[in-house]
Amino acid sequence: SLDHSIFDRTIWRTTFGRQGVFLAIGLVAMLLCARLGSVFLSHSFVRTRIPPLLFAATGFLLIAALVPGLGEAHRGSQRWLSLGPVWAGLGFQPSELAKVALVAFLAWLLGCRGKNPRSLRSGFIPAAASIGLFVLLVGTADFGTAALIACVGFSMLFFAGGRKSGGGGKGVGV
Repeated sequence: SLDHSIFDRTIWRTTFGRQGVFLAIGLVAMLLCARLGSVFLSHSFVRTRIPPLLFAATGFLLIAALVPGLGEAHRGSQRWLSLGPVWAGLGFQPSELAKVALVAFLAWLLGCRGKNPRSLRSGFIPAAASIGLFVLLVGTADFGTAALIACVGFSMLFFAGGRKSGGGGKGVGV
């Protein structure tokens, strides 16, 4: 059948062949993003609606990867979701999407009009809660990625103008 044709060939069964297929797909995606990225991102719908949806979908995928039966264990850690049939060997690690989703969500959250990133209630607490949620979900399986997410998230909070002390000058550093 048509869906088995690409996978039945010997090129798919070699590491070099699989990487070549992924390279070709990546190059096409890169060229499309380079050509259409600014047009796509200039729409207000994309800037205001996509980051929260992407954040929520990524949170769902991170939870799904932890559920036995949905997530797959690789090298002793259950952090993968399989894509397609098992014989194809395609997998997806939601923590990779979490890096992009958190950056987009924090940029949306801290850049919203009317919200002050220096405010504890509308700036620090929502941002720290979203960072903490992803760090907890990713950190159960991959401490390195969780540490990276925490560093990038709190760096974004700091450079957006967040207060250096979250406790009214009591020295609770960000």
